[in-house]
Amino acid sequence: MAGTIITTSAEPKKYDDLAAWAKKVNASAQQFVDELNKSKTPQQVAAAIRAKAERENKSTDELIRLIAVHPELRDLPDLGLDTETFRTWLQLNPEGEARRAKVPDEPVEISQELLAANASIKASPQSQAAMRVIAANGKDPDVARAANDLRETLQTNHRRLLSKFL
Repeated sequence: MAGTIITTSAEPKKYDDLAAWAKKVNASAQQFVDELNKSKTPQQVAAAIRAKAERENKSTDELIRLIAVHPELRDLPDLGLDTETFRTWLQLNPEGEARRAKVPDEPVEISQELLAANASIKASPQSQAAMRVIAANGKDPDVARAANDLRETLQTNHRRLLSKFL
């Protein structure tokens, strides 16, 4: 599967829990694409969008838990913030780049792999097809409601995460 994060060491590492979380995030992104592409009705599209919102909430809850376990992750907002919220973090943290530079290599590498894998999934032909499925069904009231709910979920989760990264 494109965008899979693979850890090869048999010896447990300090951030295995973070790597496992990143794997789930990627799997969720791929699952969303797959569910949309299999959808034959607007109801199925709406259900896929609602399931994505539920997975996003679980993922955010898990990342917040990981930040509590590994406080140094507070200095690596790339893990959970979108570009706009990341810019807000930088504005609120004039020392943000210096803080990020002090994060251990392992979580930085996991974050970079996560971002690369996500970009790969988003750039895939399957993802482009999935976005066309949403667009083709976007006028359906159930799909529009689910899409709006997903947007609100993502915005709320970014605010929740921003407060943890400050």
